[in-house]
Amino acid sequence: MEARLDQLEALLRHEMQFNETRRQEMQQESKENFATLNARFDQLFERRREEEEPRFQLINDNPRNRQPDGHHGNPRIKIDFPRFRGDEDPTTWVCRAEQFFEFYGTPEEEKVLLASIYLEGEAQLWLQVLKDGDQQLTWDDMKRGLHTRFGPTQFEDFFGELTKLRQTGSVRDYQSQFEKLLVRAGRMTQAQQVSCFMSGLKLEIRTDVQVCKPATLTTAIGLARLYEDRSRVVHQGMRFHNTPRGNLLIKRLNPAEVNERRAKGLCFNCNERFGSPSL
Repeated sequence: MEARLDQLEALLRHEMQFNETRRQEMQQESKENFATLNARFDQLFERRREEEEPRFQLINDNPRNRQPDGHHGNPRIKIDFPRFRGDEDPTTWVCRAEQFFEFYGTPEEEKVLLASIYLEGEAQLWLQVLKDGDQQLTWDDMKRGLHTRFGPTQFEDFFGELTKLRQTGSVRDYQSQFEKLLVRAGRMTQAQQVSCFMSGLKLEIRTDVQVCKPATLTTAIGLARLYEDRSRVVHQGMRFHNTPRGNLLIKRLNPAEVNERRAKGLCFNCNERFGSPSL
């Protein structure tokens, strides 16, 4: 009996030693595999960097990608200055121009000259007349002049128009009108913008948005669109369920017809057989 136990104990020790050896081998194999993968990733990354460097260098060397002060801008981003002919509301053009000035760090004294290069047609003629009357034209003067000459000049109180604006179509249309007036209404806090935007929404949308208490205009706009979509789906579902069904035609049979159909094993509503007659 003792010999049998000793034999089992030796076998168990051998098994445990084998398992430990195998575990160490697998651990070492895993380390080697990870090291190989890391080396491969490093090679791929280095190759990609070498392929990208010449292209970025060419972009950097292009004079068109330099900032007005001669320094290089972001090599991956190039912003074109917009053109304006005077045949539309200048609000969008002014916003894009100011984005350009901010991105390239354009000095204040260079803004009018740079912007004037991209005016065309009627807008170019208007600026020439304006500059002849004011040799010290600033960018703020130019913006005010553009809005007065080419903007909706019948609205002098843009803040008042903003507070009176009401949604009559989709939320997207209302948002577009709201943002155009907001740009020209002067500085407003986020709370004022949100309150003003919500007050002009349709009642069924405004109530849901107000319950959520959005903190920013972006959130309020997103909620308004969401509830507009939900309302549209609900109305479509109601129209579907309220659609009147076609009238069911039920033929009334006299006693003779009932007996005849029963005898022939025919359905009482159609001429199909439903089984053997049951008398």
